[in-house]
Amino acid sequence: MLYHSPDRFRFPYYFVKARNQRTWRDMFSLTISRKLILCVLVFALPISVLVFFMDLSFVYDLDIARQEQAGNQAQRLLQPAMPALDRYRAERILSRLDPGASPPSFSELDQAIRSSLSSLITLDQASRTRLGIDAESLANTGLPTLAPESILELWGRMEGLQPGDAHTPLPELYADVEERIDRLFDHLTRNSQLAQDPALDSNRLAQVLTRALPMFHQPMASTLAHMEREASSSAQDQVIQLALVTTLNEVLINDILMDSHQAMAEDSNFYGISPGLHERFGETLEAFEFQAADFIDSLRIRAALDSDSPVPTSLVLSWLDTLDAASELYLAGSLELDVLLDKRIESYGRWRTMGYGFGLASLIIALFIARFISFSITRPVNSLVRYAEAVGQGEYGAELEGRFSGEMAFLVRDVTVMVGKLKHRLAFSRGVLDSIVAPFLVCDRESNIT
Repeated sequence: MLYHSPDRFRFPYYFVKARNQRTWRDMFSLTISRKLILCVLVFALPISVLVFFMDLSFVYDLDIARQEQAGNQAQRLLQPAMPALDRYRAERILSRLDPGASPPSFSELDQAIRSSLSSLITLDQASRTRLGIDAESLANTGLPTLAPESILELWGRMEGLQPGDAHTPLPELYADVEERIDRLFDHLTRNSQLAQDPALDSNRLAQVLTRALPMFHQPMASTLAHMEREASSSAQDQVIQLALVTTLNEVLINDILMDSHQAMAEDSNFYGISPGLHERFGETLEAFEFQAADFIDSLRIRAALDSDSPVPTSLVLSWLDTLDAASELYLAGSLELDVLLDKRIESYGRWRTMGYGFGLASLIIALFIARFISFSITRPVNSLVRYAEAVGQGEYGAELEGRFSGEMAFLVRDVTVMVGKLKHRLAFSRGVLDSIVAPFLVCDRESNIT
């Protein structure tokens, strides 16, 4: 067993204790002005900590806003490819039903797909990395096939596989491209934090753009698949499927309208009324509401018809008009979301600057108050010290200079009374001594000269 002498541990303890005692002694020996400055520093410390954490909060919120803005802009670049794919399928159905209709243009579809994907590819590397859509980030998350370059390469194979006419089935590659673009859109929604937008100013509008409208695409695609389907299922199955599709479309349309109207109603609660939200977005919302109601009526009319009858061209045309209205609504909402995010970034930046200004102003005010208090104390004290030195040197006629208030006034009064009594006693003693003209000695009772 090892034995450790306690003396080995006493030295650091006593050293620290003595050092602390010297520190406190040095602090008590400081001048009043320096003590006040230390008090100001103690006061400034919690304010500095508060400003620091407030700044961290604003930096976090600003990062979220910039992340959402980057995601919104990327989704706006990708979104035209989604209705273009559906439009091409619907136009094929229309050309089968109406031989006089214009045939679908594959070149327009090809241009829309290439333009959307190329726009994502040409985004700056910082934005692509932030959103996780660069090849390396997608490979790390196990989604390499969602890279815009990969989708564009896959789409390039369609050039030799494009159907010759409207009756030729679309190749499976078409559905693969459509699925990848939908998944890439969802990936952008998650990585940009728009799906769980925490800010109340843009939450409703973000829900319309990233949840309600994309979900509405599913029953619209189901309607399109129903119109494309050959008469391979029974008439009863077709009626049930069409009824379900009609119900889903109606529910999601109501969801879009409710969230959109709520976003417009809450607009004035944050940055004031936004003209763009109530004008452009409001107009496109009215157009979508009108067209969606016509589309639902067309679906109900189709459900009432004989299931063996061909799909009415009016239903296909109404579907196309509803698709266009939803695309216009998305574009207007996306642009307005950018405006809201710009306002949020500007507001957070302003509040951040105000926080720095508040901290600096508090420190300056504290220093000014400490300086003022220091002068209000040290000036009277210095005046009193000079007066005491003058009296100590025999200048009994010296006068106190300056203005005194509070406790200093009481102290000056007592010192003045004390000096007055001292002057009276010294004058009395001097008078007695001056009146004695004969030499004398002063002795005590035992005859000792004092």
